Amino acid sequence: MTDTSAVTLPLYVFPILGKSGFKIGIKISFDGKTFKMYEFDTGGSGFWAAGNKNWWPNPKQPNPDPEPQNIKYSSGIEYTANPVVTDIYFENASISPLSTTVAWITEATEGNNEQFAQDWKNALTESDPPAPLFGHFFGDFGMGLAPFMAQNVDEAESVFFAVIPQLASCNGFIIDLGSCPEDKPLTSEGWVQQGSIQIGITAQDISSFPYRFNMQPSGQQFPQSGMPTYCEELVTGTLGLAPSAEATPFISSQLSFIFDTGAPTMEIHTGTQILTDSELDPYLDKDLANAGKGGASVKNNTKLTLSAASCDSASDTLLQFTTGGQSGVNLANATNLNIQNPQDGYVNTGLIPFFQGRVLYDLKNGHIGFEG
Repeated sequence: MTDTSAVTLPLYVFPILGKSGFKIGIKISFDGKTFKMYEFDTGGSGFWAAGNKNWWPNPKQPNPDPEPQNIKYSSGIEYTANPVVTDIYFENASISPLSTTVAWITEATEGNNEQFAQDWKNALTESDPPAPLFGHFFGDFGMGLAPFMAQNVDEAESVFFAVIPQLASCNGFIIDLGSCPEDKPLTSEGWVQQGSIQIGITAQDISSFPYRFNMQPSGQQFPQSGMPTYCEELVTGTLGLAPSAEATPFISSQLSFIFDTGAPTMEIHTGTQILTDSELDPYLDKDLANAGKGGASVKNNTKLTLSAASCDSASDTLLQFTTGGQSGVNLANATNLNIQNPQDGYVNTGLIPFFQGRVLYDLKNGHIGFEG
């Protein structure tokens, strides 16, 4: 692959309405002319989109035909969707349309939030409805490297995959969001900053990243491109917390890290054996046992470090910052609502590493790289 073979797509940084923090968007079309905004979510698997026939011309059921699927996010949002085969068009017209399996959303809920459910009903039927998700998006463009495994069949099978790694030219990609926007004004479309994703990487691209770490493979391949897929918990390493730069930190071992543009800030999830509540409590503004669903915040001015075994880089430090109150920059929370592996804690980095510099996903060699 030569330097000229790479292509880019715009990404859009949106403030979350009524809350602190940001969400990332990407424009996609199913009819080649009606582009809608979807949440660009490296922590989610598969493309889940509002199944509206006004801009989805004649999607087909895949063969064999999986049953309707469900996904529930940590936010409490839950989708029911039918797997359909459809053409996907990108904002950069030089990228050929991709035919693949997508989740056609037929129902969306958020607990007992009746307004949320009604907004989604409108989004599924009206010709030009308002965006039902965070006021900006018509679904979740999951860019997680793990395939979504069927949940409603006797034997688990892969159903949905991230779309961009299926492109024939995609041996990897680079996400560039720029620094975390603070007081930038809204554009007429509601976003505050434009970033990009570069699709296709070269040896020169890879060598420009000073810090690279091994990703955990899942043993499957992306359809069409044949590139390897990887686990949702992408990197294994350690978390360090210290009350000051000079103090000896508490160090946890063998944690997994999720790199998630869908999470506005960092979330540390405790386990029953690794990274327990009692280990974290000295670094939090309240005891987790009494914190409830909202969890607790890591105290300001705590030195937080994520480390992992490096490949061809001088440091094993993957991410380091002093905690504060700015979402996407230095805010970190903790929760004991570990819905994945009850025994093991893990860290969802949220947007923090993506606002520190470009992030490289080298699919062919199995590396994730950082500039920060």
